[in-house]
Amino acid sequence: FGMACCGLYAAYGVRLSTFMVRRQNEESYAPRFDSLQLKSDMMGVAPKFAIVTGVSFAQALYALPLSVATSPRAASASRGLRLVGWAGVGIATVGLLLEHFADEQKLAGKRARPTAPVMDGLYAYCRHPNYLGEIMFHVGISCMGVSGTPIQVAACVFPTFFMAFTLQNAALRSDKEADHRYKSIEGYRAWAGSTPAILPVP
Repeated sequence: FGMACCGLYAAYGVRLSTFMVRRQNEESYAPRFDSLQLKSDMMGVAPKFAIVTGVSFAQALYALPLSVATSPRAASASRGLRLVGWAGVGIATVGLLLEHFADEQKLAGKRARPTAPVMDGLYAYCRHPNYLGEIMFHVGISCMGVSGTPIQVAACVFPTFFMAFTLQNAALRSDKEADHRYKSIEGYRAWAGSTPAILPVP
């Protein structure tokens, strides 16, 4: 169980880092990165410090489920708790795969048509399937820490809610930008109006 959890964390890190490097080199994403760099340059020291502190704290909490999963406490946990842990491995794996395929599809779509939205494939089911995959991954890893103490379990679950809240806000901002950028694209309004944001439910 511990090795499976370690493998998932490693796969997540490798996938994310290689994807970010590849995306940064894509011409279609250059304007977005220029905008982000400008916002960063205009930000004061205090906001930057707050962001760094918050991210560091969040990353420490993200590592806690793995620490619990590889501890002797996990090995001696009850059968029910072990099943929850393995269910978390499954959920995280599905989420990681979903995020990977969604990101790759969007990258390919932007490479082919830089000024058009991606509305087919996984994006026909929800507007942000990559965000759904990210949330599923964090739900899964929080389950890996279920054999910890009550305080550890609470600390393992907290980042999942934080990530869901963050991605929900990111989706709202992205949708507002897309509504302005793609308003003249044929089919966009119908797709945006009929396709759920993150959860593929009616």
